[in-house]
Amino acid sequence: MRLLSKVVLFVFALFAFSTVGFAAEQKPGAAGGPGMPSFSQADKDKSGSVEQSEAAGIAGLDFATADKDKDGKLSRSEFEAATKAGAKKQ
Repeated sequence: MRLLSKVVLFVFALFAFSTVGFAAEQKPGAAGGPGMPSFSQADKDKSGSVEQSEAAGIAGLDFATADKDKDGKLSRSEFEAATKAGAKKQ
């Protein structure tokens, strides 16, 4: 009976940890879908905005459309709106 209890406990723990790992993989960018970086990851120079050079390597991000105020950089709200829109298209 003790062996059965240990097996059940092991299987439960394995399931719990694999679920946590899977959930972490599904959230690479918080705002966007799988493979889309978060604002903090995209803002490589930590300036508080994502410049066009930083956005160039982000697949699926249309910088010109995302830059609503046409100031040449993406604010957090512009970036998150664009990555959410890009995730919905996928």
